Amino acid sequence: MIKKLQQPNDEAPSLAEDIDTAARLLGHLEAEKAELPNKIREASNELDSIEMVNLRRRFDEIDIHIYAARVRVEGLKIRADEAMLIEAEMEVARLVEPVELTKARLDEAQAAFNAASYALRDAQTEVRNVWFSIAEHRRRLQALNAEANKPLAPVVRSRIHQVA
Repeated sequence: MIKKLQQPNDEAPSLAEDIDTAARLLGHLEAEKAELPNKIREASNELDSIEMVNLRRRFDEIDIHIYAARVRVEGLKIRADEAMLIEAEMEVARLVEPVELTKARLDEAQAAFNAASYALRDAQTEVRNVWFSIAEHRRRLQALNAEANKPLAPVVRSRIHQVA
């Protein structure tokens, strides 16, 4: 079976690490964005205008950083999937010939099975026909025996045929 990101070169492990790093960075940026409104409120309550301006700038800029991090994660995932696709296509190419050979053997076996089945059917039909023939001959023989075992009826002859 194909294993995710399994490449013969050293790019695969670093690609997986790059995806993990980019995903962690994206998570940190999204968490930071969620915390910024509270930090701006705290700076406002403390009357720290410089911190408030810096936080507000960060709040305005963070969306583009989040967007860039998402683009990076998706781009890295595409590269990883493309690497897996190459391996999967190689596996498919490797399996095509054995499948075709097996299919040819299966077709030959099916043809042999069909021929043997037809021969068996014909032989069974011949056996049945011979049994029917034997039964018919036995019936005729019984009829002949029954006729031969009948008591003979007296022969009635006219007086004309009697010799004195």
